[in-house]
Amino acid sequence: MELDYKRMIKVLQIVSQREIDDEVLLERLFSLLTDIVNSLKETLSYSDDKLRYDRKRWIDRGEREEWWSSPMDYERESDIETLAIQFAQILKFGKLFKNEKVPNRLEENWWEKN
Repeated sequence: MELDYKRMIKVLQIVSQREIDDEVLLERLFSLLTDIVNSLKETLSYSDDKLRYDRKRWIDRGEREEWWSSPMDYERESDIETLAIQFAQILKFGKLFKNEKVPNRLEENWWEKN
């Protein structure tokens, strides 16, 4: 099956313009979507086990433990990865994982184990 990219781009353009009546926000939206899609390439290669966790719960835990208490140079990249993980969960499993066990951050190499 050959995908009709021109049609998909046009639909995204029309819907975006209809729903967001602000050129600056539209520009930011397309930049954000581009960053997410670029991150999705790697994220979609993660094992299913690596994707099956509640990313929001992980973020909430970081707030409680003050991981984000000082400015981070890579905060935007981390946020983009979070969105890419959530997109990947919906693409692969049809839903976001909620209330799933969050790996122990202190456990050595927990990320690589999955």
